Amino acid sequence: MRLAVQASLLVAVGITVLPPHLQAQTDPLRRILPHVRYFEAPIADPLEPRLGVGLLRTNLFRTAPEGRERSRPFFVPDPDDAADDVNAFTAVGGTLPWYHVAKWSDSTGIVMGVTAGVLGRFRIEYPTREDVGQDWFVGMPIEVAGAKWSGRFRFIHRSSHLGDEVVETTGASRIEVGGEYIDVMAAYEVLPFARVYGATSWIFRSYTEYTPVLVARGGHDRTLVQLGADARAYPWINGSLGIVGGVDWRRAQRTEWKDSFAAAAGLSLKTPTRHAKLLVRYFSGVSLLEQFFLTPEKYWSVELVTDF
Repeated sequence: MRLAVQASLLVAVGITVLPPHLQAQTDPLRRILPHVRYFEAPIADPLEPRLGVGLLRTNLFRTAPEGRERSRPFFVPDPDDAADDVNAFTAVGGTLPWYHVAKWSDSTGIVMGVTAGVLGRFRIEYPTREDVGQDWFVGMPIEVAGAKWSGRFRFIHRSSHLGDEVVETTGASRIEVGGEYIDVMAAYEVLPFARVYGATSWIFRSYTEYTPVLVARGGHDRTLVQLGADARAYPWINGSLGIVGGVDWRRAQRTEWKDSFAAAAGLSLKTPTRHAKLLVRYFSGVSLLEQFFLTPEKYWSVELVTDF
């Protein structure tokens, strides 16, 4: 008994004199809600959950009334004006680190988190401020980083909802789209300020696959691929202010592997725990707004984005 007590005292004393980063690994409570991230979200990816607002100029409603995702077309009032539409863009969400699994150095380790977000658009040129729709994301990411490699493994649920005003004014029908999927992304640091990344997703439960339009043509919604690169440099205000940019490309089985391309660039202000970015974004390809997942779209946007 005495030996057990002495051993316990030695362990307690040893823990108190350990360096703080080693104490964090031996104390389970210090692992909860850590201020650490091991994988930075791709800058140019329009679907990353984030906290931000912006203005977006799109041609979505130039061809959306054809109803490619639906069993019948719909009508947009004042189609000439709607073909070049200005939307307010909102993003509410992000990733919160939840449990620090391992720490190998100040910049390498493993962390589990929770992620959630909603991306929405509103047609602000109209008195009704029409809600175009929202895409919702909820998931659990596991982030890992080594010397030059980093990666992210996520379970994700996605669902999409068409805005009430669009339904009322155009007659467009809501469709059930979304699903659950596993997403794996890996990145490699090619330069101290730049990286390339690639990702693939396996959609193990898809609602989109059962939309009448995909059933009729024998389409499937089981996988997608993504490639990209981004860079960041902070030459001003003692390394706190800098420029960032990136490109992102993807293809999805549900669109018969059509291309979607995005690019973004702008200013970034960082603190030890947060980033704020003012970005200009360009997108061209099949719309990533899920209620219009078969409609071609081009847009420019200006966004103010802050880490969650």
